[in-house]
Amino acid sequence: MDRKPRVLHSPLNIANDPWCLSRAERLLGVESDLAIIARNFFAPDADIDLGDRSISTLRRNSRKLAFVGHALTYYDLFNYSFGASIVDYRRLRLELLDLKWARRLGKGVVVTFHGCDIRGIRAGGCSICPEGCADLPAMRRRFSVIRQHADVLFVKTPDLLDAVPGAYLLPQAVDISLLEPVPPAMDGSLRFVHAPTSRERKGTDLVVDAFRRLEDDGFDVTLDIVEKTPHHEALLRYRSADVGIGQFHAGWYGVFGIELMALGKPVVSWIDPRYVTAAGLGEVPMVSSHADGLYEALRQICLERSRLADIGLKARHYAAQVHGAQAVARRSIGHYASIDRLKHLDWPGPRDGSVAASVNAGEGE
Repeated sequence: MDRKPRVLHSPLNIANDPWCLSRAERLLGVESDLAIIARNFFAPDADIDLGDRSISTLRRNSRKLAFVGHALTYYDLFNYSFGASIVDYRRLRLELLDLKWARRLGKGVVVTFHGCDIRGIRAGGCSICPEGCADLPAMRRRFSVIRQHADVLFVKTPDLLDAVPGAYLLPQAVDISLLEPVPPAMDGSLRFVHAPTSRERKGTDLVVDAFRRLEDDGFDVTLDIVEKTPHHEALLRYRSADVGIGQFHAGWYGVFGIELMALGKPVVSWIDPRYVTAAGLGEVPMVSSHADGLYEALRQICLERSRLADIGLKARHYAAQVHGAQAVARRSIGHYASIDRLKHLDWPGPRDGSVAASVNAGEGE
């Protein structure tokens, strides 16, 4: 008799995506867990924490091996994030061991790339980080291993499709139900929020310079720069803002942009038209601006404040349809179910074996 599929996400909770995705997969009828080897300050949630720093390295490694031994007998499919695995000793060249073991034991193997784990190997390299990637040969070597063993490859942003041939875009998952819309205010000081994880990568100096010019020109604006702040506190500050300001180098948006859109806020960010086409997700309802056009984009927002609520409504709809956790989980499950040796399991969704049907069924939250 078919049974409920068992999925394990590991080894990191990047941008809270694996956690949100595993919760949504549970709601749709898959037994889905998240095991981490290091806690993320901005996204600390997990079902199993194997990174306890209060114990010795030897004990931590023993715990990892014991857990992997159990996991390889219990779970049907492993979704590895950030091009890494649980038993993964790069310096010793004993890399991605449990990923290899999972494939040899006939389990489903999925690898999800998020950005810095793979972006450097694409044609032309990576232009986002001024310092460049530290070890491109190692990145290429590990990618070769992953391609040999993975059934499905996901990327989280469309620019990575060039770096990972044959990959599918699986949008960042966000729990939209936790983000009730708060429309932009129509009077008072126009409040902007910017939340850089790295000031260099996000172009924060450009943002500050543009605001100085706005103030010099007499506009009543305030800028809140949110840094090194727990997620629940950051969300409170996002709610009180009217407009979000994202990044101006990557050509796409991250979790900050998604959360602001989900809150019904307009977002200013650089959106590369090539990536809009590659993503196939429809028009991105952001105010797209190059770095050198940021001042004019912000000035126009100040002059057309009455339009902000309408832009925010469109942004909310897009966030729910594209990034709502259950919408993303339907996509992930559709691809899991397409793996031949796992088709005997009771995957939720259409039973005709069509990934497209499973992906497109019931979009939104």
